Amino acid sequence: MGPLISTVPCRVRFDDASTLSSQLKCVLTDRVATMEHSHASLTDVKRWSGIEGDLFDTLLVYQSVEDSHASVAIDDFVEMSSVSDGKGSTEFSVEMVVEPSEFVLTVTAFFNNSRISRWQTSSILLEFEHSLCQAVDALSCDCSSEVLWCLRPFEVEIIEDSSSGSVVPLPFELLHHEFEQRATRHPDYRAIEFEDKALSYGELNAQANALAWDLAALGVCVGSCVAVIMERCLEFPVGLLAVLKVGGTMLPLDADFPPSRLLYMLRDSNACAVVTTETCRNRIEILKTGLPVVFLPPTKVLMAGQVFQPKKEHLATRHNEAYIVYTSGSTGQPKGVPVLHVGAVNVVQGASATAIGYVEGARVYQFLAIGFDGFQFDLWKTLSHGATLVLRSPNGFDAMKTVDVMLCTPTALGQLGDPTQYPNLKVVCVGGESCPLPLVKVWSRHVKLLNLYGPSECAIVTHFGQLHPDKPVTIGKPIDNVSCYILDAKLRRVPVGVAGEMYLGGMCVSRGYINLPAQSKHAFIQDPISGNGLMYRTGDVGRLLLNGDFEILGRRDSQVKLKGYRVELDEVAEAIMRFDEVSMATAVVKDKTHLVAYFAPATVDLSALKDFVAGYLPDYMIPATWVGLDTLPMNCNGKIDKKALQGMDIAVEIDALVSDLEVQLAAVWASVLGISMQVIGRDTSFFALGGDSLSAVKTVSACRKLGFNLTVAQLVKAKTVSRTASLMARNVAAQYPSAALPRHVVTSDIIAQLGFHDATVYPVTPLQAVMLQETVENREAYLLQMVLAMPQDMDDQALFDAVKRVVQHNEILRTSFVAVDSTFYQVIRSTVDDLSFMSVGHTTLEVFLRADRRVGCTPGDRNFVRFAIVRDDACQRHAVLSIHHALYDGWSLSMVTSDILNAYATNSVAMRPQFRAVVNYIEATKQECRAFWTSYLRGAPLSLQTTWPSDLDTPVEHSNTGVATSRSLRLSATELTETATGAGIALSTLLQFAWATTLQNYTKRAYVTFALTLANRSIPVQNVDRMMGPLINDVPCRVEFTNPDDSLQTSLDKFQSEHSALLSHAFASLDEIKAWSGVEATLCDSLFMFQNFAPEPSDNKLEFHPIVADHGTSNIGGAVHTYAFTLVVEPTATGALEVHGTFDPTKLTATQTHIVLRDLDDTLSRFHAVLRTNRRH
Repeated sequence: MGPLISTVPCRVRFDDASTLSSQLKCVLTDRVATMEHSHASLTDVKRWSGIEGDLFDTLLVYQSVEDSHASVAIDDFVEMSSVSDGKGSTEFSVEMVVEPSEFVLTVTAFFNNSRISRWQTSSILLEFEHSLCQAVDALSCDCSSEVLWCLRPFEVEIIEDSSSGSVVPLPFELLHHEFEQRATRHPDYRAIEFEDKALSYGELNAQANALAWDLAALGVCVGSCVAVIMERCLEFPVGLLAVLKVGGTMLPLDADFPPSRLLYMLRDSNACAVVTTETCRNRIEILKTGLPVVFLPPTKVLMAGQVFQPKKEHLATRHNEAYIVYTSGSTGQPKGVPVLHVGAVNVVQGASATAIGYVEGARVYQFLAIGFDGFQFDLWKTLSHGATLVLRSPNGFDAMKTVDVMLCTPTALGQLGDPTQYPNLKVVCVGGESCPLPLVKVWSRHVKLLNLYGPSECAIVTHFGQLHPDKPVTIGKPIDNVSCYILDAKLRRVPVGVAGEMYLGGMCVSRGYINLPAQSKHAFIQDPISGNGLMYRTGDVGRLLLNGDFEILGRRDSQVKLKGYRVELDEVAEAIMRFDEVSMATAVVKDKTHLVAYFAPATVDLSALKDFVAGYLPDYMIPATWVGLDTLPMNCNGKIDKKALQGMDIAVEIDALVSDLEVQLAAVWASVLGISMQVIGRDTSFFALGGDSLSAVKTVSACRKLGFNLTVAQLVKAKTVSRTASLMARNVAAQYPSAALPRHVVTSDIIAQLGFHDATVYPVTPLQAVMLQETVENREAYLLQMVLAMPQDMDDQALFDAVKRVVQHNEILRTSFVAVDSTFYQVIRSTVDDLSFMSVGHTTLEVFLRADRRVGCTPGDRNFVRFAIVRDDACQRHAVLSIHHALYDGWSLSMVTSDILNAYATNSVAMRPQFRAVVNYIEATKQECRAFWTSYLRGAPLSLQTTWPSDLDTPVEHSNTGVATSRSLRLSATELTETATGAGIALSTLLQFAWATTLQNYTKRAYVTFALTLANRSIPVQNVDRMMGPLINDVPCRVEFTNPDDSLQTSLDKFQSEHSALLSHAFASLDEIKAWSGVEATLCDSLFMFQNFAPEPSDNKLEFHPIVADHGTSNIGGAVHTYAFTLVVEPTATGALEVHGTFDPTKLTATQTHIVLRDLDDTLSRFHAVLRTNRRH
């Protein structure tokens, strides 16, 4: 008796050249050898072998019984079952248990459903049975083990049915023929739009005919390649169409490509002529190609005698080239791919126009780069089906709101924000890279979302399928006249659901690469499945699913896709290697998001290297990170070891920290920003490491806990470790005298009326005074209701006790307000025994909320916070916390709710600093504040109001209701944060300066002033970041535009420096500032708020949610003063940046507000482009 069983690895080598019987003898020999060593633990085996990762992920158990003598026919002896739990272990993906009995073998599969599905497990069981049958048959005739690769008939049927689209004849011979027919039938249909210009089908055809006459005169004919080099413009399609009309091959190139890249493509393709525009003349002339150049004017006028009549040499066939497109190449140069008319016509006609949305009358948004084949798909698909192609403008995306269809990469789609912004959009096609499921879930609910797949070598699109939020992301099925195979390394079909390399066949396949016979031979091979024509080796790893859809799993070679672009890593490395000082170089992808360039030696001038590479590669191929090493690691084959580089921590040259103070500060930065101290040097910028206004507050708080007196203003201004450390001093945070007022300021009658036996009186803050004044006029103003859906086991009284304990521990929550001689005071009582608590029943929660809001708050009330539990008719309980804005701000609101829930869960209350410390600070620094604001605004010519953009609508004459509109910025929070970081500033600084620039575009004045809401969590008060209370305040922000020669970077640095001074003088009311500065006009008529609150850490899964009032605000942010326009910017959970504009309808219209938000978006996009270009150079 005893447990003698053990688990050991089993390794089997397959040799198709050997017979199966000899293979089995080898397996038996190995098995006998391992039996003598089978009691080693798997942990020891793994350690001894030096293998990293799992040894195996499947387990086979044969449970033999001594008296079992099964002797039956092979087709009868296997019985299958499949379960996901039971006696099987979840340590392995699949565990196969084989149990023999008198007549059958029972095979049971246990599977880990977090790694493999039930369907996949069932397929493995069926394949296991099929392989057993094959093995017995092969042993009976001593066949080669290669017969084991034959698939089950059922799978063969599925694969053959799924691998090819329908075989259909093509309706047109050449790519442009259907367009020409439509131009004849409907010449007035609109064909192309660009900004405020357009061409009809008839105009486009006529202009192309005129240009074709010029090209024919140059000798262009069938077999000629003509480069069309332009920026995105109306003339680009004219040039392409004209080339087709004379039988030539289009070579569409973006004029923004580096000159060296353009020159290479022209020579490699053997182009015989160039078509361009006058705006690109300089860029073409510096190439010095020696080729004839046709400069196409903005409007091509048909002259008498110039009507193009094709001759025999201009009549191409379907087997001639339609266009050449260049893709990233492994030789260090791009590869030219010629696409035949037959393949191009097939994709234009074969990918169902109705399904994709390119139908007559549709408006198609042309989003992709014009130098890539995606543009050809958009252009010819649109023109062949009577639709209108709307070219993307460099100045914005306004036209997107008028289009029906668009094709873009998933990366671009993710930057477009909320789909509801584009009400006319019906179909969105994505392609070029994998589409994340979260993006599918957002967009597929609003539009028909289609996933398109196809390499350039196979005429753009070979598959498409619709994406759904509740289904896996696939590329769908092959289009007509296209075949798709999933094959192993020996070009054998693999079973359904099994990964292999994807090969494409049919009309779509190109003849091969231009001037690259070796690469062509490798990538374009004879189709062994159909026995007809070539098939293309895509390098993509994929699999066929049971429903006939294909799924892409990744790449096999060094070609990667980043943000929709195919990038050959070897081409990037080759460009780096061309720099004289570089001896070795390679490029790898880091974190699946960006390129990292490694080069040797490390002494290479990095700035010069970057400039050099930018002259060879387009923007999307330039590495984001550069690492210089003395030498690059090599593998055993003498090649650069990329795996070693990918696992290497990127080291950058930094200046060593020189003092203990710098070391301590760097440690704080590393902790707050979640980075390694190794990347922080004494001249490293806080913002270059990813710091922002939120992390700056956390950094200052951490420094104060260590005894260092530092403010956010100092950190923002100093930026680097060395300069910040020099400003810090070891001392205790400043102590300020108490601002408590004598009791007689508030008469005993008022105190008694409130029912307070013991109370302390304090002044109110400037913004509290503004809020309270508006509350006097409207009891509902600034009341926030927070609602918690209570679970069934939550105790009413215990929750109220938790609320009461939190209120008792925080003076600000025990505060009421009174007015004496038009002056407001806050009155802090010592206890809250009478805290309002109701447990009531209502038909719905909304009925109670409306009644509670009408009660509101006003000075003289005993409580500015109250609590209720509401039971509705559905027996659901809701806890409602009603609190006035004079007691909280957006930063501290989560402190209130999390403290309540934590007090309920743990019966303990967090100890927080008291808000009176802030009042003490405000009163103690009033004189400094007055001096600052008197100086700050002196001499600035403040305008009475902003000249808002014109609008045909007329503002209403009387309205007291602020109206709101919103939009998502085109650039995500991550992109803008990276832009700000690269410029060495905070994201909030970038946003504020963009708003100032937007206003300056309207006013055209040298100074712009707007109100700015400051969080004030950086003032020199101990633990202010953990304090409850309304620390926010609105102050004027003045921006100077007096030097038009300043670069954007210079202007941003200057603005951040000046803005940091505001942070130390942020507690003054606008009325006080106006009086001190002597300004008679309105200080500012717009307000900017950036709401980026730090959530209070909590382990509690319950959460209070704010209720948005009827007027559209939840009262979480700042106060709404009397501004014509209030702008609120806040990050969303999806990574977007939302901008909300609330406007006074007596001064602006909704249309003007939309224009303002659009202009701000355009400004930020322009900043992003300029700053990104500056970083690259």
